[in-house]
Amino acid sequence: SGPGNLTNEASPLFVFSGETGAFFRCAIDGAAPVACDGGSFTPAALGEGVHVFHLSQVDAAGNPGPELLREFTVDLTPPAAPQITSGPSGRTSQAAPSFAFSGELGATFACAIDGDAPVACDGGQFTAAPLSDGVHSFQVSQTDGAGNAGPEAIREFTVDTTAPAPAWLMKFAVSS
Repeated sequence: SGPGNLTNEASPLFVFSGETGAFFRCAIDGAAPVACDGGSFTPAALGEGVHVFHLSQVDAAGNPGPELLREFTVDLTPPAAPQITSGPSGRTSQAAPSFAFSGELGATFACAIDGDAPVACDGGQFTAAPLSDGVHSFQVSQTDGAGNAGPEAIREFTVDTTAPAPAWLMKFAVSS
């Protein structure tokens, strides 16, 4: 095993097994193979992009086995803050406002109100639990498919569910 097809590890750990008594050789991107007995291999730091892990074994009798290849992508760059595409900004009479947002394809999202513990909110939509009147904030962040966490987007809004006081009827006397 080893990293999935996408990783945020510059030096990912590869774990493997084979025939008892076999000798293993490992390489990255076609470089000269090195001995990697012990069932694991960690390459020197790799740059972002697509890489290939090469693994081969020679059994105790000296018979070489086929080379196995595993392609993977190193992604070390965090995503940008998500875009809040709808929801209140300013005053709203909705005690439980809804927000829509978008971000990087394949990302997972976390949402919070007023800095509370974030909750998963995949799907581009979030509706707050009923809030008290006053100033509040909506926060959303994303983590890309490689596991890089990005900054949060924040939108402040004010919940105002209090009806206005009744208008007073006034009588005007016009004097001549």
